[in-house]
Amino acid sequence: MSKYAASLFAVGNLVLAGWSASGAAQTPVLDARYEPAGSGGLVVAQSQWLAQTVKFNTAGTLSAVELSLIRGGSLPLSDLLLEVRPLNPDGSPAIFTRTAKAIPAFQVGGFGGFLRVDLGEANVAVQAGSQLAITLRTEAATTGSGSNPFAWVGLAPGTYNDGVGFIQQGFGWTEIGYDFGFRTYVTPAVPEPGPVALSVIALAVLLATRRRGQRP
Repeated sequence: MSKYAASLFAVGNLVLAGWSASGAAQTPVLDARYEPAGSGGLVVAQSQWLAQTVKFNTAGTLSAVELSLIRGGSLPLSDLLLEVRPLNPDGSPAIFTRTAKAIPAFQVGGFGGFLRVDLGEANVAVQAGSQLAITLRTEAATTGSGSNPFAWVGLAPGTYNDGVGFIQQGFGWTEIGYDFGFRTYVTPAVPEPGPVALSVIALAVLLATRRRGQRP
């Protein structure tokens, strides 16, 4: 291999290695959040589902969400089910789900706090400016005052400007003047190599291949 070809090949390897390393180094980033003060919330129960629409700021893959939850009832309780849904034209959660994951009842604390739910394996792609709905439901039923199974902490009126809260009590989703506490984490999309980098790599590989072919 000539010195010129060897140099091009080395540069190509460096560019490719740098691009691969940048992809491997991608880690989830905190993308959107709403962290209401206080511990008041709305009940999540068999007869009452809740949802919060969220706007994303980063293009990539939704890796996790954290929800501000409180367990009010005594164990054993039915687990919570978190769903990520697209939106209908009117902005309400659609009937279809992008992914769903159970939240074991025992993981929800009695004193509240943000609970992390990993969603990386679902490969839910998001774009900057796109919106999805996070919904919560359970088969646990309310049994009286002070024994509601779960609550999603929030505030009314809410101050999250990029989404709204919804409630469903068996008759479709209804928008309410409420926002629920959440954090979303997104793994940024891996940038593809630019045209110049691809050209250098292709030329280096071509020259190296030709040189090998000329050997006796």
